Amino acid sequence: MCLPGDLIRPTDNAASDTSSDQSERGDRSDTVGAIAITVDGVATAAISSGGVRSKHDGRIGHASQFGAGVWAERRDDRAVAVCTSGLGELLTRTQLAKRLGQRLLELKDGEVPAAVIQELLNTEFLGNPLVTGFCDSSLRKAGGVILFWEKGSDVGESIVFHNTRYLAHACRGVNKVTKALSKHAEGESFYVDGTRVLLVNRKKDK
Repeated sequence: MCLPGDLIRPTDNAASDTSSDQSERGDRSDTVGAIAITVDGVATAAISSGGVRSKHDGRIGHASQFGAGVWAERRDDRAVAVCTSGLGELLTRTQLAKRLGQRLLELKDGEVPAAVIQELLNTEFLGNPLVTGFCDSSLRKAGGVILFWEKGSDVGESIVFHNTRYLAHACRGVNKVTKALSKHAEGESFYVDGTRVLLVNRKKDK
């Protein structure tokens, strides 16, 4: 064990001062994440976060924690990759990336991935006692991207979710790149949208 102060380098204090100056100028320090699944079903996920301003000494955000910030797994004939953003304490408490990924790996016949994600976010995040007992409802924010694939399919399911006002995202398939700025409608619990992405172009391969 160590004291929180032992986790802080002198350069971190200088970076904190710089961050405060940037905040006053209106600069942003958002999360950037990337996910991918190969044609062989190898899933990968990566994330980088600017953190939060005025954080406690020694705070470790969700971006450095596998299960909270990212999750990538292949199980039998399915693969999933997840990247999240939001209030790090809540993402860590709920292990949201892991929950989302593993729920899709357990998808049953007839279930729609986007609908499954919507239900999980409502019950395992917004309705989770670890969340409701931690902060005011106005701070219970999360968002992210998911890629889901099943063996034998040429397409994957790309899912975007968030209850922040906006989320910028992009997706590259075999034949095109799509970019969007999705908007969360007031009164909705979460914005969730799933689209099919072509991962393998067998006609071209031939």
